[in-house]
Amino acid sequence: MNNEISQLLNQAASSPIDSVDNFEQHLVNLKKLTNWDHVGILTDEGNGNTVILLTLNHKIVATIRICLEPSLMSNCLKTLSMEGETVTYRCIQGYAITSDDFLYIEAIEAIWGTASTQSTESTQSEINELFVRFEDKRKKKGRGPDFTKDTKDTVWRESFGRCMFRGCGAKLDYDEMRV
Repeated sequence: MNNEISQLLNQAASSPIDSVDNFEQHLVNLKKLTNWDHVGILTDEGNGNTVILLTLNHKIVATIRICLEPSLMSNCLKTLSMEGETVTYRCIQGYAITSDDFLYIEAIEAIWGTASTQSTESTQSEINELFVRFEDKRKKKGRGPDFTKDTKDTVWRESFGRCMFRGCGAKLDYDEMRV
């Protein structure tokens, strides 16, 4: 399989998709390469990393990481799922998914298998509530008004305008950082 196809199927190895337009374009390309019959969500200890898994006959065929606000994330999941279908949610406790894990679908599949005892079937509504909780928790952790302008400028430069919290990668609005 060539590198471009591998990157499309294992998007999780790349930076998270950070806009609905980018998600829709990725989905168009993904549909040309593979089919899936179920959607799964895998998170790690503390929900630091989230990966969406597309499976066919219980085998992972593609991975995606998305960094969007909860309502947009839920809409993306609805687009990936069949109408009325539940989503499998698994959380691997005691482990933080690493960037090396994201490099290969087989590594994510191994983690997915390990987390099978920590698995539940969830409705779209429950998944939306899950993402809202994740976002609320992230906003409270490590952020605040106590940073100097110099610190904010340094973070902006060194992060290339992206959140550096593990698993986040959200685009930062420089104006919000300067406040």
